Amino acid sequence: MPGLETPGVSHPEADRRQVGVARGTFLGFRADVITAISLIVTSIVIARALGPEDRGIFFLASLVITYVTVVGDLGVSTAGLVFAADGRVRFGELQGIALLFSLAAGVVGTLVLLPFEAFWTDTILKGLDVPILVLVCIGIPLSLYAQITIALLTGLGRIPVTAWARIALAVAYPVILTPVTIATESPFWSLFTWIAGIAGFALGVGIYCALQVSVPRPPRARSLREVLSFGVRAYLGTLSYHGFLRIDVLFISARYGPRMVGIYSLSTVVAERISLLGQAVYAASAQRIGSSPREQAAELTANVLRLLVLVMVPAAAAAALLCWPVFPLVFGDDFADACLPFTLLLPGAVCLTLWAVTALFIVASLKRPGLTTVIQAGGLALSLPLYYLAVREAQMTGAAIVSSAVYTGVLFAGLAVLISSSSLRWKQLVPGRADLTGMRQTLRTALGREARA
Repeated sequence: MPGLETPGVSHPEADRRQVGVARGTFLGFRADVITAISLIVTSIVIARALGPEDRGIFFLASLVITYVTVVGDLGVSTAGLVFAADGRVRFGELQGIALLFSLAAGVVGTLVLLPFEAFWTDTILKGLDVPILVLVCIGIPLSLYAQITIALLTGLGRIPVTAWARIALAVAYPVILTPVTIATESPFWSLFTWIAGIAGFALGVGIYCALQVSVPRPPRARSLREVLSFGVRAYLGTLSYHGFLRIDVLFISARYGPRMVGIYSLSTVVAERISLLGQAVYAASAQRIGSSPREQAAELTANVLRLLVLVMVPAAAAAALLCWPVFPLVFGDDFADACLPFTLLLPGAVCLTLWAVTALFIVASLKRPGLTTVIQAGGLALSLPLYYLAVREAQMTGAAIVSSAVYTGVLFAGLAVLISSSSLRWKQLVPGRADLTGMRQTLRTALGREARA
């Protein structure tokens, strides 16, 4: 598409292996497709082997890891992506900060969860027990380290590396998770295997960073202060994002228990797979948007948004039609009730993906993470009473409607910031015939470069 190859200013650590947005998008999309296939395969296995209730327990445990990882991040992933892109903080120090915060998150998560196990399992996390919470505490630092390190490599422009790492994990998961889940029919051992995959992934990317970029170094006080100062401004926004993204599941868990969580979470997980179509573009664009002048970054952001609309809207429409015969056939009749919430979540999933790219412009180009915090915190504040009422009155259907409405509102608030901060106009965000031609050219360029690589 026009503007997708806009050159950006990079620092020495990024120059050697930096790829263009077109090829980076292709590499990321290939990884996304393989990841999606892996997720569907493992979801089928877990759904059929564990059933709705035990699947709900597995999902709640993984959700706790995600939430504590987000809390312990303190915005370091966002700051690391930006600073790795512009070189303001040395990569070795960023790696040291990743290790420091990962260990701290593991300690804090353990202190919060294990001593108060009875409270959590009697209220919000129904169905979990002490052995599963121990696994959760082990998974927290591994997950956070992997998250921050991938953000650092994305900011550095090492898209082929992150793509191959994700492909390796996606291939490994069905291979190791399928026999364990079928043989044990246990959410504990399924979770154990899932965490083992995270451990291998974290170790792999950590070794790559140490050998190919820089070994971890103790961060200087100035570097730590700069990273935290930037990251904390986006931190509340990140918490809010994951709040309105997943808090619907917690409302359902507290009111109806793990069986309904198992059904509803299947619809949310599969609906979010449509965002994989945008994650490749997001990762490939991050360094360019973060290092280009504002107007060029805004133009690139608009180009990316139009491309995503062209790809994701037809995909969402097709998924909405296919889910009704496919869900009962593939996942089993016990999960047929996931079809309606899945269909209702699809518009929100599209909006959420578009928001991620818009937020990238606000954070990486405008250097104003506080704006994303305000927008996402507003979305969370609005969603809490709505989720409570909707889940009480309409169960999964109500949760899905509120989710899509909140995601849509957050997107349009972000687009308003994009428009007001550049010379763009609203009509420039609407795809046209030129975008279809540009998309074909981008695909041919990416395929041609991949064939020559």
